[in-house]
Parts: sequence; structure tokens; C-alpha cells
Amino acid sequence: MKTIWRRVQHVFNNFLTHKGLTFMRLDFFRRGRGLTLLAAASGVLLIAGIVVGGGLASRALLVGTALLGVFFAAMSISARKHAEGMIKDSLRRSARLENQVKRLVDTAQEQNRLAERQALNTLTAGITEKEKSQGRQLHSVFAPATIPASHIIARPAAHTAGRIAADQEMTEDSSDVLYILMNAPSEVWTRKVELIGPASVEEDLREVARVSRIRAPHFLGKPDPDASYLVVDENQFENGLWSGLLSTQKTTAFFSLLEHITKAKENGAVVVVLASDASNHFTDELRSQATVVVRGDSATWDWEGDIHAPVIQALLQVETLLRKEAGLNLTDKGES
Repeated sequence: MKTIWRRVQHVFNNFLTHKGLTFMRLDFFRRGRGLTLLAAASGVLLIAGIVVGGGLASRALLVGTALLGVFFAAMSISARKHAEGMIKDSLRRSARLENQVKRLVDTAQEQNRLAERQALNTLTAGITEKEKSQGRQLHSVFAPATIPASHIIARPAAHTAGRIAADQEMTEDSSDVLYILMNAPSEVWTRKVELIGPASVEEDLREVARVSRIRAPHFLGKPDPDASYLVVDENQFENGLWSGLLSTQKTTAFFSLLEHITKAKENGAVVVVLASDASNHFTDELRSQATVVVRGDSATWDWEGDIHAPVIQALLQVETLLRKEAGLNLTDKGES
């Protein structure tokens, strides 16, 4: 039946196209205007058949009305079926697109997860000879990107009771991460520190970390992603290549320092500022960007007793020794 109907449609459409009546193709009568036109024509023929009265003309008009009514019903059903087919096709395409988007999202998430675990996996897999020849080294355990963040995927329902209520499904298996860390080679258990400061501070920090000293403002740029600390000594800005960086005369250089600090914090590094007794135009701004500000033998934090932070402790000892030496020098000058 469907095949016959399609053939009739094809023949009728070809006839109308040949006659130049493309606007009257069957598709036209499936739409609102075509159906309205058929209903109006049926009404006109019905009224005409009633007005004419009895006779052959009246019967012909009534037969025409019946035929138009049948054609109207057929076109109405066809339009409804066509609309349902279009809706189903749209739903199928929508479902197909949703599946494709879901696969893309899952693939992107898996790639991100593998990228986040890359530094962690190198602790056990090691690096190749080619990578060693290129100067690549193993990531430090203390590097901000070594331990990947673990996100909650699912958690128990609100009505779950007991210890099961605390059970959560995470993106990373903490036991797997702990196993890799505990089996990492000894050479990766060393912190890396970026330092803007004098050689004396560098020497003291080398007892607890590998120190990469930034010796001049033009070396500022992309922070080392393996550095877990960025230490800035304000005394370094009093002389040498860093002299006057906190003054308005070196505004451009100070903004470069701020950009370096911002990128280091985005990497996950702890920014430590060793405060000096001097004050300059950008001093407060620099200290506001720090994670920890060390003044003498104290620091602006309240959790030193809860964590093991040998870098901070070493800096506190350095500041304490410097202030003691400064006090002795002042005493000697007073006696002389």
C-alpha cells in the first residue's frame, strides 16, 4: 500500500512540475496552507451543492465535496505521519549526537587523567636513555603535579546509615598512589625550590632542597613546574641586579615578578616572602601575593605544628641568625 501511494505521489508531482504548478505538489497539501485550502474548497463545494438544489449539478458538487474531504483526510494523516517521522528522526540524531558527545567527554577525561598521572607514573617507570640525554629528570615526589587530585565520582544516598554513608567513589585509588610513592627511588624524595635571594640563603636551603636561583629579573618567565616553593627575599631588592625593583622606577620589572608569582601559585607552589625592615612602594603588594610571609623568627601561618615543612623551618632559622648577627653588629658599634 505504501509503495502504491508513493508511486501515485511521484506521478502526481511529476505532472504538476511539468505543468509548472510546483506550488500544488502533494507536499504542499501536507502543510497548513494546503490543508486550509482543501478545507475551504470542500466548504465552497458543499455550499454550492446545497444552493443549486436537486439535479445532476448538485450531485456532482456533492461528489466533489466528498472527494476533497477524502483527499483532505488523506493529506492530514500523511502530514501527521510525516511529522512523526521527522520527530523520530530528530530524536535518533539527538541520541546519536549525545552518545558521540559522551564518548568525546569520556575520552577527554581519560586523557586528562593520564596526563595528570604522567608525573606519578614516571616514579616507577623511570625515564629512557633518550630522555636522559635530553636532560630530563625524574619528577620530585614533592612537586605540585606529582600527586594527582582525586575527585568524587559518586557518593551514597542520603538515607544510607552507618559507615557506608562515608564511602565515596573517587577518580583515583589512594592506595595505588600511596604504593607508588612508597616505592619511589630515593633521589626523588628531594624538594625543589626557586629562589630570588642571596647566595647565603641558597647555601642554607641546599641542606633541605635542590635550589634553582633566579639571579636577575630578565630570567623571570615560566616557573619550574617541579618547584614546590618559590622563595623571595626582600633584601635582594636593595642592591645588585634586583636593586629598586619594589620602587616605582621598576614598575615593569615588578609586574614581571608578579606574573611569575601568579604562575607559580597556579602550578601549586608555596610562595614564601622573607620580609625585610625596609618598606617601599610595592612592598605591601608583594607580601599580599605570598602564601607565607616570614618576619624574623615568626611566620604568618597557624599550622606549623601540624605539618613537616623543612624549607620554612630553614628560612626561619636563617632569619633568626641574621637578626642575631645584626643585633651583635649594632652592639659592637655602640660600644665603639
